[in-house]
Amino acid sequence: MTQQSEGRVFDRASLVRSWVSTTGGFGAAEVWDASAASYAEEPLPTYDEPFMRMLDEEVPLSADMRVLDIGCGSGIYGLALAERVGRVVGCDLSAKMVEAARARADRMACGNAVFVQGDFRTMELEGPFDLVFAHLTPAVSDAETFEKMVSLSSDWCFMAKPVRRTDAVLHEARRLCGIPVQEDRRDEDFLSAFALAWLDGYTPSVRHYHAVWDSARPLDLAANLYADHLVAPDLDAGQKQVVRSYLESIAEDGVVNEHIETTVVMMGWQVV
Repeated sequence: MTQQSEGRVFDRASLVRSWVSTTGGFGAAEVWDASAASYAEEPLPTYDEPFMRMLDEEVPLSADMRVLDIGCGSGIYGLALAERVGRVVGCDLSAKMVEAARARADRMACGNAVFVQGDFRTMELEGPFDLVFAHLTPAVSDAETFEKMVSLSSDWCFMAKPVRRTDAVLHEARRLCGIPVQEDRRDEDFLSAFALAWLDGYTPSVRHYHAVWDSARPLDLAANLYADHLVAPDLDAGQKQVVRSYLESIAEDGVVNEHIETTVVMMGWQVV
């Protein structure tokens, strides 16, 4: 399918070929395993939280709905929805994130939420689901995973992505290693997702909000994560030493503090 506007041609086949994964080190299970303990402590979101409010206002949630949470992390969004739907399935690449989600479900005595570990790209999930969403996850980051997400839904799809994001420590580490910050292409991920949904005949609704995230990691853990994954997954020994020296120079009492500012952009659409 091709749509033309003011001389520009949007071709679906070309978009599918060009939209490839750009997650880099953020697609590594080790990164999320290392963060699982802090994610496990996050409170469940209420319906005042922007993504939950969007779901509540646009989706007729009901007790007979089946929900799929892609890249569920510690499961907080799926568990927050569980009291209003029939069944929630959450999947995540990180085994420790899934452990945290299962532990919380047990503490809540939430019997209608299950969490499974695996790579969304290759794992088999028994659809269809009435609502499928991917909230702030690299699990849906290219045409292949986007199309799989849509194929698993019989009614509603939602996704949220960070855009115009600045990671203060990460971006400086990349600069010191000679890696352009522009290689972080999450902005293009959202634009590609919107374009593909549009070309498939859907009319997504879009909302956004500003977010600030702060994290603190012990120096050794931070050095390993940044050098082996986050700055780039293929740094040479010299670049890894540059990263470690930089983190040592900014660490406070043996802790590396990261400050992130971003816009979270959300979109939702019906597939019927």
